[in-house]
This record gives sequence, C-alpha cells and structure tokens, in this order.
Amino acid sequence: MTSDEKWDTPTLGSILTTKGGSSTPVNESIAKYTKYFDNDGNSLKKEESAEICSRYYELVTDFYEYGWGQSFHFAPMRKGDGLASAQLHHHYLIALKLKLEKGMKVLDVGCGVGGPLRNIAAFSGAHVTGLNISKYQIERARHLTQKAEMNDLCTFVEGDFNNMPFPDNSFDAIYSIEAICHSRDRVKTFTEIKRVLKPGGLFLSQDWIVTDHYSPDDSSHKQIIAGILEGDALTRLDTASHVESCLIKSGLHPLEVADYRSKSQLQWSHPLQAESGKFRASKLGRLCTHGLLYVMEKIRLAPKGSVDVHNMLCKGADNLVKSNQIDIFSPLFVTVARK
Repeated sequence: MTSDEKWDTPTLGSILTTKGGSSTPVNESIAKYTKYFDNDGNSLKKEESAEICSRYYELVTDFYEYGWGQSFHFAPMRKGDGLASAQLHHHYLIALKLKLEKGMKVLDVGCGVGGPLRNIAAFSGAHVTGLNISKYQIERARHLTQKAEMNDLCTFVEGDFNNMPFPDNSFDAIYSIEAICHSRDRVKTFTEIKRVLKPGGLFLSQDWIVTDHYSPDDSSHKQIIAGILEGDALTRLDTASHVESCLIKSGLHPLEVADYRSKSQLQWSHPLQAESGKFRASKLGRLCTHGLLYVMEKIRLAPKGSVDVHNMLCKGADNLVKSNQIDIFSPLFVTVARK
C-alpha cells in the first residue's frame, strides 16, 4: 500500500458532518477550541493540551484528508516529487533507520488515521500499533486499515502518550511523526516512551521546533508562531537543543540529531503553496472552498461553523509558509535515540 492510494477519501460533502460521533455541533466545537487561545493566538491553558489536541482533531481530520491525504506530515522533497511520494520515501527511511523486520512489535505514537503506519508495516513486515488520543481518528484509522486488508499487521489503541496503556518493555521500536510537539512536558512523554520500549530498542521522532533564527523579542516572529500554535493545536514550540536535552533527561541516548529541512531540495512548505500545482493550495482554490462552504452553511447543507474551521486551517497554513520564508520554524527535526 502507498500514500498515493485513496481509501474513501473525504469529499467536501462528507466532511461537513458532526465529528467523532459527538453530538456537539461544529460551531460549538470550534468555539470551545478557540477559547483556549487569546486574541494573538497564544495558548491560555497549557495544562489542558490533551483536550486542546483532541478537540482540534475532532474538527479537522476530514479536512486534512481532503487536502493532504492520509499522512498528516511534512517530508523532505526532491525536485519532481509529489507530496505523497515524498512521504512514502520518508516512511521507508524511518523503517530502515529503526531496522524494522518481520515479526517485530512497533509503536506509532500519535498515529493520526494511520497512513504512515500502514506504509511502514507493509514495507517492513513488522506489526505496528498506533496510539492516538483522538477517538475519531482511531475509528477512521481502523476503517481505512480494514479497507486496505491490513488488520493482520496494524492495531490501533485510543490513549494518551503520557500515560500509555501498555506494560513495560512492550515494543522493539517506537516512532512518532509530528505528534510530540503537542506534549506539554517532553521529559514526561519521552520517559513514558522509554518505559514501553525494550532495552536496546530504537526510538525515532520527527518534531516541530523553532530554529536558531527565531527571536522571542521580535514581535513579527511571535505573531507568526502564535498563528501556528492556534492553527495547529499547539501550546508551545521548543528549540532543537531543548528537545535533545529532554531526551537525555528521560534516560534515552541520542544517536542522531538532525534537521531534515536541509535534506530537502524543495522548501518544506511547498505543499502549502500555490507553486505546488495543487488547486486546493492556490488562492483561487481556497476562495472556491470558502465560497462553497459559505453557501452550504446558508442553505443548511453544512453545519454552522464549517467556514470557521476552514479559516482556522488557512491561518495555520499561512503562518507556516511565512515561518519558512524567514526560516524561524522547522517541522523536520529528527532524533534517533536508544534505550
């Protein structure tokens, strides 16, 4: 299976429904989400990061699939690469770096709807368990995995990565792709990962960070990062050195620490830009989506609040692109560590 294959890819019509089996209308859900942030996009309640994250993915998962596919992450891109092929190459690289083999037990921390997980399991033959705090994403991952006929290699568990429902020394290897940036306490998260990882096992994390070019004293920098926080359900962004120090404090031993944005021939934000050739990323594409959602809301084919969700995602995307233009942020910070 590859990221290019489409399993029940959502259409605009299918995404405009209540998420996660909740009875909460979309407009109420978006209001509850945005209350966690102030007018500048700064998180007000860092202690509630798990609820912030769960509320966010209840709202946006199907929008992500509609515009992004089933792998919700960035990847180093070569010239001529599409996003899906770049992601697939990245999944293979993760499997190789973790030295995955048939019969190994692997954990995906923050698995989304399971796109990377299915690719890694199919490539390596390892059994991969996906852990996710979002009930809706777990349900979606199970559905897509059944459609792909991969239930023999893929399992999904709803749970918090700071309190995992697994015994000590459960997994031969663990990875996480753009998920631990949601943690309010990286040392606690890494310590829990170490607990469930077998001695000698490898852990790979791809994380979101602010680069050395970011200045907390620069108001324009702070405004861009605040837009990323609100648009992507984050309570904070840390530096590369802070992430590495948290790994060490947890007792894990870093083997590789690298920012993979330097390994990309194209800018990492390329999939979000009109230059990518994707109509949905263009100004006209966004305008069409916005207009369609607005009309559907007015005639009650879409629930009230759908336009607000789209606006929130566009805000996050715009600030990601801005952060790349001045090189203050990276979504491609990779660490490999051993227990």
